[in-house]
Order: sequence, then C-alpha cells, then structure tokens
Amino acid sequence: MGFTTRFSILMTLLTALAIFLMLSSSIFSLFYYSHQRTSQQLREVAASIDQALLVQSPR
Repeated sequence: MGFTTRFSILMTLLTALAIFLMLSSSIFSLFYYSHQRTSQQLREVAASIDQALLVQSPR
C-alpha cells in the first residue's frame, strides 16, 4: 500500500471524525438549550403563580 493511499485513508477518517464530532455537539447543544428553555419557562410560571397567591390568598 502506497503512501498516498494511506494518507488518503487517514484524511478520510479524520474528516469523518470531525463530521461526527460536529454532529454530536450540535445535537447536545440542541438538547441543552431546549432543557434550559423549559426550565426557564417553568420558573416563570412558578413565579407567576407565587405572585398571584400573594395578591389573592385562597379562601
């Protein structure tokens, strides 16, 4: 097997690894920000309910 063939295989594997890492980090980022957004919305709803309970106490 010649040098150029081995070099070509190495570059192909490195490119595939880079693509895999970018794809996996994008998926991780999507899940992370989705979780952050959901947590923020839940905190806002809880704060809204707290404020409503402070203004109008249940009877």
